[in-house]
Amino acid sequence: TFTSLKKTCRKLGISFWQYLKDRIEQTESIPDLSELIRQQALEPG
Repeated sequence: TFTSLKKTCRKLGISFWQYLKDRIEQTESIPDLSELIRQQALEPG
């Protein structure tokens, strides 16, 4: 849902609207949320 997507973006520190725009325009300048979550999980501390 949009609500959970928005919350996930907020937790990752990225703009929900920029993420949507990136996906709609297919520029893919923002990595997939799953990749961002994976990167964050691997960061120490």
